[in-house]
Amino acid sequence: MISDIVLVSIITAGAAICSALLTNYFDERRFKHKSKEWFLDNIVQIKIKSIIDINAKMTECFDSINFYGNVGVKDIETYNKEIRSKLDNFIKSKNEADIWLEEELIETLNKTIGVFRQMTFAIWLKLPKNQLPKGVNPQSYDPSIRNLDWDKFIESYKESKKKLKEAVGTKALEKYVKKILG
Repeated sequence: MISDIVLVSIITAGAAICSALLTNYFDERRFKHKSKEWFLDNIVQIKIKSIIDINAKMTECFDSINFYGNVGVKDIETYNKEIRSKLDNFIKSKNEADIWLEEELIETLNKTIGVFRQMTFAIWLKLPKNQLPKGVNPQSYDPSIRNLDWDKFIESYKESKKKLKEAVGTKALEKYVKKILG
């Protein structure tokens, strides 16, 4: 009788220990899965926000260059505030997001930045002579630097827009998620 009680006690204790171990095991697995989901969700949100920010800054810069390239800039303060600062913001946004972006998109954005830089420099060279630093002669620069290349400007902007849209598209995100999950 005592051996039956001991046996039942051992079985009961063993069952309790096994159920506690199984509960902990499955809780740990569920926690790891939820942690992965949370991590993945946040990473994807950060990437999308970065791409949206790049797009916003690039578009703001494009609009500014487009406007002042057509109407001209009267003084260096306007140039710095309305053109140069917007280009700097676009570059900064792109550089901050480089870790999230695919190489092909980075290359396209870098080309667009190059074209935008050429356009802003050409606008700068068109400032009134008294606004330019002493010794700067706009005519001493090659026409390819001095002149606004509207076709290249618009084409590079359109190409970057297209690549940014692709980067936030479903297929690109699925590819990115698979890359993270391994």
